[in-house]
Amino acid sequence: MSQSEALVKLELLSNPLLNSGAREMLASVARRLGFGDEAAGHIALAIDEALCNIENHGYARDPGRPIWISVFAMGGLASNGADSSPTSALKIVIEDEAKQVDPATIRSRPLDEVRPGGLGVHIIRQVMDQVIYERRSGRGMRLTLVKFRPGSGPGSGAGSHAGGVPGSGPGSGPVSGPGSGPSSGPGSGAGSGPTIRPGNGQGSGAGGASQSGASQSGGSQSGGGQSDGGQIGGAHG
Repeated sequence: MSQSEALVKLELLSNPLLNSGAREMLASVARRLGFGDEAAGHIALAIDEALCNIENHGYARDPGRPIWISVFAMGGLASNGADSSPTSALKIVIEDEAKQVDPATIRSRPLDEVRPGGLGVHIIRQVMDQVIYERRSGRGMRLTLVKFRPGSGPGSGAGSHAGGVPGSGPGSGPVSGPGSGPSSGPGSGAGSGPTIRPGNGQGSGAGGASQSGASQSGGSQSGGGQSDGGQIGGAHG
């Protein structure tokens, strides 16, 4: 399996009842690839926050809209019987068909503003090593998350990776380009492959990308950016 081929592909509806299954599956995959419990927990937390943001803000709590998740093992996979995993990082791409927004406006609410909610974007950036928000070609948003295994990337731990990862930056990645992605037809892009549906179960965005390290609570946002409470497509917080 090449690094450009998705290890896992999920298609689910925007129903909060499905979130726990998605996050637990991806955390389990991370553990099997050599990530410790803490790192796997960070991945599960980021997935949960991202899905909640799409459901609550992008889709305005409509439980019947599509969400696609693709997982890529950077550095490759261990062969059967190997003592260690060569996987250096997990790249997780989450796509939707929600309203598109300028990625540069996506930010968390001020941390000193005491009220419930509104910290999803901040939490995601704190627990993941790379966070990229993009518009998808046509419609919807794309969120790319990268988590390094401790000691396997440039630096280690959340907050130390603001730089690029092969295949994860704007204009690159296995889920980008014309004719790819969930909206380009049956059986293509992140919308193909194994699915999870209720009852049975980076990219080439049309707009710019917002890229930040996990320790940046503001990312590339400045000025009058939109806070978590508003509708910000697939990149809500």
